[in-house]
Amino acid sequence: RFALVRGLGDVYKRQGYTIHNYITSKRLLMSRSLISQGMPVMKAAQASGFHDYTTFVRAYKKQFGKAPSCE
Repeated sequence: RFALVRGLGDVYKRQGYTIHNYITSKRLLMSRSLISQGMPVMKAAQASGFHDYTTFVRAYKKQFGKAPSCE
């Protein structure tokens, strides 16, 4: 099992991602989709797996260049 995870990590690194960055990116894309469908920002953050709102907003701004409340 460890070899599989390590192998996946190497694949993502070659593409410029870590596994953590890839998962965070997917969660942020999910939250953006939920917000665009009318879900409140706080609920979208929680539904996407973010337990800390400040961490969510910081990551969202970093990925999309604006606050989630501006969507």
